[in-house]
Amino acid sequence: MRYAFAEGRGLHRKKNIRRAVEAVGLDWHEAQKHLGGEEWKPFIEKHQDEMVQGMGLWGVPSYRLCGPEGEPDLEVWGQDRLWLVAAEIRRRASLLAIFG
Repeated sequence: MRYAFAEGRGLHRKKNIRRAVEAVGLDWHEAQKHLGGEEWKPFIEKHQDEMVQGMGLWGVPSYRLCGPEGEPDLEVWGQDRLWLVAAEIRRRASLLAIFG
């Protein structure tokens, strides 16, 4: 994420993928075995279906904050909603401190 977004490196280029893989301590030769593979497709499809059909969201970034027992999940779309996610985490943490 840091390479792609904070540093603006295109992960469509193999050399940047390699740098990112190695920067997080993974083996580049092992990672290359997975490039071009399709084993990721069912995983992505499942989560896309959950996002669109289950949460009613359609794009990225989408966020879900799962609620504890009795609390509804918070589901929002858009980076500009991060303040809402943070506020909800603070609210839930304060309730937890009070009611344990």
